[in-house]
Amino acid sequence: MKRTIFYLLLIVILVSFLSACSETGKSTDENWLEVSGDRIVNQKGDTVCLKGFGLGGMLHMENFINGYTANEEAMREGLLEVMGREKYDLYFDHVMENYFTEADAQYIHSLGLNLVRISVNTIFLKMI
Repeated sequence: MKRTIFYLLLIVILVSFLSACSETGKSTDENWLEVSGDRIVNQKGDTVCLKGFGLGGMLHMENFINGYTANEEAMREGLLEVMGREKYDLYFDHVMENYFTEADAQYIHSLGLNLVRISVNTIFLKMI
């Protein structure tokens, strides 16, 4: 339950971060983007250039990012077997607390990025 609340809070924080980084400061409805032909435009029809990166490896442990040779389920099963429940839980609690911090959000904002891809494994959706 504690982790589910943390994940939901993280998603709310990231969405809030992206909204706060809006240059216009207008209402949410006016900040919606849509496709117009081969362009992404805002509600005024102005072309919007999305600049961002993928926050892989936190809510979906992508093996090509983290470097292990199994899928997430197999990796988690192996860690649990080797570490035991207490150390396993401690490890993942620390990963969730430290993988993406306020300082990371500030750095992303300082780079002028306006898009963050958050990959989510279905394991977290099953927890809700």
